[in-house]
Amino acid sequence: MATTVLGLAGGIAASRFIKPDYEVTATIWLETPSGGKMGAPIQADELLSSKAWVELLKTFKVLDPVVQQQKLYLKYPDKSHAPLFAGFDLKSSFLPGQFTLLIQSDGRRYQLKQRNGLYNESGRLTDSIGRQIGFRWAPKPPRELWGKDIKFDLITPREASGQLVKQLQPSLREDKFLALTLRGKDSKEAATTLNLLIHRFVDEAADQKRRKLTVLSTVLDSQVVNQATKLRIAEEALEGFRVGTVTLPREELPVASGLQLTTSTVYSNYFNQKTTLDSLRRDQLELEDVKHKMSEGEFAVDAFMTIGAVRQAPDVNRILTELSTAEAELRVLRTKYTEENRLVMDMRDRIEVLRSRTIPIYVDALLRQLKGRQQDLESRLGVVSRDMQQIPVRTQTEARLRREMEQAEQLYRMLEASRQ
Repeated sequence: MATTVLGLAGGIAASRFIKPDYEVTATIWLETPSGGKMGAPIQADELLSSKAWVELLKTFKVLDPVVQQQKLYLKYPDKSHAPLFAGFDLKSSFLPGQFTLLIQSDGRRYQLKQRNGLYNESGRLTDSIGRQIGFRWAPKPPRELWGKDIKFDLITPREASGQLVKQLQPSLREDKFLALTLRGKDSKEAATTLNLLIHRFVDEAADQKRRKLTVLSTVLDSQVVNQATKLRIAEEALEGFRVGTVTLPREELPVASGLQLTTSTVYSNYFNQKTTLDSLRRDQLELEDVKHKMSEGEFAVDAFMTIGAVRQAPDVNRILTELSTAEAELRVLRTKYTEENRLVMDMRDRIEVLRSRTIPIYVDALLRQLKGRQQDLESRLGVVSRDMQQIPVRTQTEARLRREMEQAEQLYRMLEASRQ
């Protein structure tokens, strides 16, 4: 009986003096990004991976607005004093600490002091309280608070954000579901804080996705326009050639005795090598033109992607993609920081190094490679051409123009489909 009585007494004491901890939970579904398409235009990687969304939730850009809205930097032990602090706000510069507000018994004057004795002020309640230490506070205390000491603690909003991170426990499930758990002494305050945090997180994620889609749409539009121009030029070249040779006879390929089984292969090899050589020369001219424009300050990543040799060069593609990603990150940083911020300055320096040093080095290496391949193909074609002199030049030209038009059309359709 004595044990039972002691246990009952302990339970009653615990229910009165030990404040319970409350736990609120929520789950957010994350859209899994689809994989990139082969041959797609130059662009940054997926917006954020699943694990990176967890880190976004912990950023101050998400936490600080919630702290400001909920006034989590302000703590007072008696929740019945909430109406007194309803209009409490802070200036950009303020004094944090532990304070006590004494309302005189007549309800006309007040005394605000820091509990460590470093600050003390008094005045009439019609005045703004704590103006000298950065408070924006003109309360109207009810009669039941007259003659009482009201204690409250004030920390910086950034410290409050750090405390909120410690109370928040995010966990990722199956890379699609972000489970959130928030602990607190007040159930309603914890639930409201978590709801605000979720809304702020969703808004920030939507804003980042909107920015990415805007940049990607601009890049795709530019690439589609450039490729449409190349397709029109290829179509006009083919049509002009056909109109100019419509009255000329079509020559047949002579087949010598014993070559019935090999002529097609010889012809196909010669034609493929000739087309490859022309393509290399065209790519070299286009690449040199882009390099010249780049040296004069006119730089566009899109101009590289429309060159066939660049699309087939993994190292150049990687550097261009790195530049595109760095420019996208710089745009995101500029939304958060000023131009004098170290992160912004470092990112600008990185982009400048890529443009002025790294990319020219890779372009020069690719040009040397193109020239070497041209010399090799020219030597091969010189040997084979003696056996292929009877191949109709007009047929070759028309087939080459047709293939160039088909290649341009294929790339145009691919870019147009990516834009959709």
